[in-house]
Amino acid sequence: MPDAEERTSGPQSGSEDAGTVQVAERTNTPAPESISEGERGLLDTIDALKGELGKNEERIRELEDLLLRGRAELENLRKRFQKESQEALKYAIDPFVKDLLPSIDNLERALEAAKGTDNSEALLQGVTLTLGELNRTLAKHGVQEVKSVGLAFDPRVHEAIESQETEDVPSGHVAKEYQKGYALHGRLIRPARVSVSANRAVKEP
Repeated sequence: MPDAEERTSGPQSGSEDAGTVQVAERTNTPAPESISEGERGLLDTIDALKGELGKNEERIRELEDLLLRGRAELENLRKRFQKESQEALKYAIDPFVKDLLPSIDNLERALEAAKGTDNSEALLQGVTLTLGELNRTLAKHGVQEVKSVGLAFDPRVHEAIESQETEDVPSGHVAKEYQKGYALHGRLIRPARVSVSANRAVKEP
C-alpha cells in the first residue's frame, strides 16, 4: 500500500509543475529582475521628463496670468492717460483767459462811464488803453501781428482782396491793410487781408 501511495503522489506533483510552466509562458510577463540597466535608465528618464513637463505647464499658467494682468494694467494706463490728455487740452487756454479778463473788465467800465455823457474823448481814451492791454496780453502768450503795409506781398501771410493803383508803394507791395493778421509762436493763425499795389511807378518825394 505505501508503494501505491508513492506512485500516485509522484505523477500528481509532475503535472502541477507542468501547469505552472504553461501559465508562465502564457502571461509572458518579465520578472522585475529581468529589466536591463538600459531599460531602467530609460524609465527613469521618462519619469524625470514627466516631472519637468508638469513644472513647465505650471510655469506657463503663471506666465499667462502675468500677461493678462499686464494687459489689464496697460489698458487702465491708456484710459487714464487719455482722460488726463483730454482734461489738459480742455483747460489749456485757462491762463490766456485769465489774462484777458482784466481787458474785458476795462472795456465794460469804459462803456459804463460813457453812458449818459457826450464825452467821446474819454471813451476813446479808455478803449485805446484797453486795446493796448489786449495786445500786450496776446504778445505775452506768443501772438504777434503780421506786418503788411509797405512790404512786398507774401501769399504765405497775406490775403489779397483787391488790387489798387497807387504810386505810394512799388507794384506788388501792400498798399493798405483791411484786417490784421496774427501768428502764434511763428505759425500763422490768420492772414492779413490787404490791398496790393498794381503800379510800378514810385511817387517822388
